[in-house]
Amino acid sequence: MVRSVLHSIVWLIFMCAGLSAAGGASSQVVTDNHSLQQALAGLGPGQVVSIAPGVYSGGHALKDLAGRPDAPIVIQGADRRNPPVFEGGLVAFHLARCSYLTIRDIHVVGCEGNGINIDDGGNHTTPSHHIRIENVLVTKIGPRGNRDGIKLSGVRDFVVANSRVIGWGGSAVDMVGCHNGLIADSHFEGLKGFSQRNGVQAKGGSSHIRIVGSFFKNAGAHSVVIGGHTGKAFFRPPGVNYEATAIKVSGNRIFGSRIPVAWSTAHGGIVSYNTIVAPRKAVLRISQDTDEAHFIACREGVFHNNLIIATQPRIRAAKIESGTRPDTFRIFDNLWNSPRGQIVMNLPAGPSRVVVHIDPELVDTGTPDMRIVSDSPKFRSVGADYAPTTE
Repeated sequence: MVRSVLHSIVWLIFMCAGLSAAGGASSQVVTDNHSLQQALAGLGPGQVVSIAPGVYSGGHALKDLAGRPDAPIVIQGADRRNPPVFEGGLVAFHLARCSYLTIRDIHVVGCEGNGINIDDGGNHTTPSHHIRIENVLVTKIGPRGNRDGIKLSGVRDFVVANSRVIGWGGSAVDMVGCHNGLIADSHFEGLKGFSQRNGVQAKGGSSHIRIVGSFFKNAGAHSVVIGGHTGKAFFRPPGVNYEATAIKVSGNRIFGSRIPVAWSTAHGGIVSYNTIVAPRKAVLRISQDTDEAHFIACREGVFHNNLIIATQPRIRAAKIESGTRPDTFRIFDNLWNSPRGQIVMNLPAGPSRVVVHIDPELVDTGTPDMRIVSDSPKFRSVGADYAPTTE
């Protein structure tokens, strides 16, 4: 799929350091809803629940479960090739104030609320932390309104890896007041009949999150949103003057979306080495979605070494809204490609204003393997194929 992102691997290993120890800890296999509920009650460090293939109900609420760095709690499908399916209900799993816990190798389908919901139980001083979601499929959530595939509120030190969200209402992954997170090597794709407002969004004071090596297809109005519009009571930490800061988006392949990349009431954020194909209206948006004086004007974002391939007859490079500081953004070393049409280069003053009218010879269009095969030197050093493997 996407070129391996080695700068993520070290952190992935760190976050999973205790998994090998868990393999020899207390483990049980469950085969129905009743035995699953019994197994989930009172889980402790090092315990593993393996769920046999089959269809299970949702609505599993887990609170105050604490593993250890050397002995995480693991909830997993027993057969990775034939994962258990959690179908229907409001939410499949709701975790509150949990730590050192992994969910992997399961399918979630048809929830009316969120697919998987992880939070701090409403107490901002007790975040869930060291949470890992791996090889999970979440699909057909909603279908409309604020219904998220994976909802994270007040979560620290987390990983979402090798997972897919297909069809949702609000965001595929919605992060509110989340910190020190990684979303890697995952797949987010919209479905007809689902509202899909956004793909991956970090808001509510979120910081130090990386979104890398993933694929987005028709993933809402914006595939990636740095920032947003959050009620004051939901900020973690409270009182910060930005929606998001220190967010990095790199090495992704993005197909479709009205405006694929958006900054909203954000402080900084780096978007680099992404391949962006077929945006419908513009490539990036800079907005201020609040008029409260407490918040800084959206500012200091960086957009560089991205490959943009426009297929519409006419799009804008940017949608820049009032109340923002576009003059503080740095936009450079991108390749703007429009082989058949026109890109209106309405960017803040600076380099990277040239549009190249060369056929990029795009293959596997709209798939995770989407790439260009043109041997033109113009296409070197930009896009997901050239994402750095180390930081």
